[in-house]
Amino acid sequence: MKKCYVFFCFAFIINLFSCRYGPYLYYFGEADVDERSSSFANVEAPSLLSGDAGVYSFLVISDSHFGSPTSFREDDFFTSLNKLLEDNSDEYIKNLRFAINLGDVADFGVTENYESYNKFMEKFASTIEEKNGLTTEFKNYAIPGNHDLYRMGWENFKNSIEPHNARYYFDLDSDGKPETPSFRFLFLDTANSMLGNTQLEQLKTLLSDKKPSIVFSHYSLYGSFLFTMQNTIERNKLIKYFSDSNVMNVFEGHSHINNYYELSDIKVNTVPSFLYDGEFCVVLVDEVHATTSVKHYKY
Repeated sequence: MKKCYVFFCFAFIINLFSCRYGPYLYYFGEADVDERSSSFANVEAPSLLSGDAGVYSFLVISDSHFGSPTSFREDDFFTSLNKLLEDNSDEYIKNLRFAINLGDVADFGVTENYESYNKFMEKFASTIEEKNGLTTEFKNYAIPGNHDLYRMGWENFKNSIEPHNARYYFDLDSDGKPETPSFRFLFLDTANSMLGNTQLEQLKTLLSDKKPSIVFSHYSLYGSFLFTMQNTIERNKLIKYFSDSNVMNVFEGHSHINNYYELSDIKVNTVPSFLYDGEFCVVLVDEVHATTSVKHYKY
């Protein structure tokens, strides 16, 4: 009888703290990539100004970790931003039209953390709209990171964070001229450190028309073991699809470092943590010349 009691106690403890049940699942459980989305959603693109003439910029942040024990220096950020806006000489800042977050929006997938993030982004958007004289809505986009899945957080992320999808894309043509190529913005769901065969093949199809494309991912293509895509076969396919198409830039997060490397003609930027490193970047797009450039800022 005593042996049976010990066995059942042991089984209960293992079950409680296993990856499938109990506290581990609550804190670190992650929804599967194919459960979050069945296809790439074609979402609404940002509205640009008629005078943009093929030139615009967008903010990229990563790993904002709202809800972390580390306090976000919001006042410092807006002080730095307002100085840049008031100077009005920085081409990257004065052409800001939308923002992108590469994931780990929250430290854990808690609704209150997403509400805090949305409140911050609303303040950021209204500041840009006012100081840059925008007459169109400043839109925000984000993809989930691994931290956004913790505490079964995917549903909270989906319900709280625009555009309410895990993987999606939009095409952006700022001047409407047929001779000027539109850019495709592709947002991957790599929150589990992999894409899955379905997403990978759908991406291949989206890249087949060879539009100039910019890709966004939470996990890095290359890096130390825990900070890169875990399936190397999948990663190699992904890089081949990029090389066979017209991908110009890849932006990735997760590793909390500022890194840059090139894969043939593809420029890859690893974006540091917005919270822990106090850093963000702005990407300037010139559709007329089909070029992009990146500038980093600290606050």
